[in-house]
Amino acid sequence: MWFHRTDTLLQKCTSGSIRPVLWQNGISNINQIYILPTEFGGRDENKHRAWYGDKVLGAHVAKYTMTLFQDSIDRRVASNIASVALSNRFLRQNIPTILPGYDHKNELWTDRNAGTAVEAAVSYLSEAQNDDLAEWLVKEAIIHIIRDAK
Repeated sequence: MWFHRTDTLLQKCTSGSIRPVLWQNGISNINQIYILPTEFGGRDENKHRAWYGDKVLGAHVAKYTMTLFQDSIDRRVASNIASVALSNRFLRQNIPTILPGYDHKNELWTDRNAGTAVEAAVSYLSEAQNDDLAEWLVKEAIIHIIRDAK
């Protein structure tokens, strides 16, 4: 696999100047009804918001992986990282960090529901001109993925 390159990748990684507290503040300012799936009392249009948030996350993942691999793009490695970073399973596993204060132990949290909530939150923040928070989240996710691959 690509594990032998993780040290080199981690040296290139930086999550930037945004601190986790800014992400948490951004999330805490969103009324849960605007990001939660309907099973949790969210609005029907949150599915559309999640669709847009998925695209925002995807664009940031593509941009950041291109930055990491600018010397010689390894499409297989970049695709593996992107697939994990954008997967609903990864988002669900990290709900306590990504959506602090949300009941992450609720049995209704499926991979799909978690993905919907995170993607809707990213969309909401992006619409509120806080796109740098989505970029920070992607960078943190990719750093986490690379560290776990060691």
